[in-house]
Amino acid sequence: MGTPRHAAIHAADPAALADFFHPERGVYFDALQGVCEGPARARALLAHAEGRIPVFPPHLFSDSFGSLSMTEWETSGDAPLKGISIRRMSGPWIDYAADYYDTGPLRRAAARSGRPMPAVPKGGPEIRDDRPVAPLSEAARAWLAARRALRAAGGWDVATTVAQPSGLSVRDMHAIMNDRSTERDFDIICDLMHPTESLYVDPIFGHFRGQAVIRQWLTDIMGKVGKATYLPLGIALLHDGVSFQEWQQVAPLPDGREIPMTRGASVRRFESGWMTYAADYFDTAPMLDPEVQAASKAAGSTVTIEDVLRYVKLPSA
Repeated sequence: MGTPRHAAIHAADPAALADFFHPERGVYFDALQGVCEGPARARALLAHAEGRIPVFPPHLFSDSFGSLSMTEWETSGDAPLKGISIRRMSGPWIDYAADYYDTGPLRRAAARSGRPMPAVPKGGPEIRDDRPVAPLSEAARAWLAARRALRAAGGWDVATTVAQPSGLSVRDMHAIMNDRSTERDFDIICDLMHPTESLYVDPIFGHFRGQAVIRQWLTDIMGKVGKATYLPLGIALLHDGVSFQEWQQVAPLPDGREIPMTRGASVRRFESGWMTYAADYFDTAPMLDPEVQAASKAAGSTVTIEDVLRYVKLPSA
């Protein structure tokens, strides 16, 4: 679980975190402000973290690179937010930190009051992690093969709820959720969701509860996003039933280019052979960029405003 200093950083007040940034290589990414380097600007940016209420107790991962602190949070007020804070520590310092949340509520509130807002950040700090990803275990491969064979044989209706737990370990479920072969297999993802005690949180569409409701939304909307893909930023982490992955969504174009769409992080929670919780944190503002919208369409997205309105009422400007 990291060093005592890492635990102290993990528990520190957000506004004081700048004191722990590495004086030279410390980098901070904020969904609203973008990239900043060095402790001085980081202090100013981290100060606005006050008022965030943790949704779950903060979680601390450890690996060969050091420790990573993750906190899911929400705020109240006129422009309530839901987000995630990440702090990567190696040695005695924070090398990297990020806050992911949808800036839409803040930007709409600013527009109503006539206040200026920062431009939408493009890109973010590079995260290099060349460690190989472990292959799926025999048990995970067997479970995937059985689910896919059942579907291919017509022996399973997508409207049917999977009622029995997977029988997989937490590590196997984590590996399946982060395997590239399942990235677009939304039924496989839903097969792992608990029939009634599962929750999926999405910045655009809100909260979905229960396997059947999650499946209806996920297979409908995500099945229309075309070839847009999520490039992992660093290796997926797992500890005590909680899985974490940071990512960059890109739209691959026919000419071979990859257009960045949005950057974010995902959390998955597993228990007793089920996935009980999934949350994706990202800013929707980059998706309003005409270049990003054109790239998304060129990559095969067919999602329409009518699709969105089936699940959510859009906020007023």
